Amino acid sequence: MYDVVLNNLLLLAGYKGNLTEHVLIVAMSLIFTVTSFFGFLYLLLWQTYVLRADVILNSIQIAFICLEIIFSIICIIVFARYHDSVIICMSLDFSVFQNNADICYTAVL
Repeated sequence: MYDVVLNNLLLLAGYKGNLTEHVLIVAMSLIFTVTSFFGFLYLLLWQTYVLRADVILNSIQIAFICLEIIFSIICIIVFARYHDSVIICMSLDFSVFQNNADICYTAVL
């Protein structure tokens, strides 16, 4: 039951964080992902009786969770970098960049 609730929260937070490009929500999704990782690691390593099917399925799930952790970290870095560049760009004088707003974005990167 706990795993079902945790995975639904994980999917919802990842979905909303990616759509809104909000760093805090993606970080919350990353925390849920790490918690889910330890849950599957428990089922794989520390459970009393483990079947071969459990080993195969949990190994596949752990591989996908590792990919999700890597992509979440990349998203956090990209979203934070984009957010900082927008703040810096908005603090500049827009009268200089009236004709081409892309100059402001590329100047910050």
